[in-house]
Amino acid sequence: MDPTECLKKLEDFFYLSGVPTSNYGVVVPYLLSDPVHCKHYLVVQARENSFEELKRELLNTYGPENSSVELIERIHALRQRESQIIKQCAEEVAKLGRRAGVSERDLVALFTGGVASREVHRAIRLQELPTVYYRFPS
Repeated sequence: MDPTECLKKLEDFFYLSGVPTSNYGVVVPYLLSDPVHCKHYLVVQARENSFEELKRELLNTYGPENSSVELIERIHALRQRESQIIKQCAEEVAKLGRRAGVSERDLVALFTGGVASREVHRAIRLQELPTVYYRFPS
């Protein structure tokens, strides 16, 4: 189901259930079971208890978008801005990556390419993944 359609159905449900529009933002966390949606809602809720803000955030994260190829091109174009902290840059890459269906491993590679600090970039690249050895029984 399209996220826009889902939000419209949610609004219709609230209206038919008699929930006042001022309480839409308060009711939503009880209806969200997906941990990702809950996480996004908690971020929004910290700013304000607004259903409109939640709708904007969900549509921005999961909304209808162009093709996966265009999203991946947007990820490649992302670079850490001068005044931006690394965490914000990582969140932008992750948000676009989720929408494009990019694997976590590829997201890390894309993020690393966009980090402005050479020291951080080098440190991330030099990290070796731990190797897990499994010994087969003889």
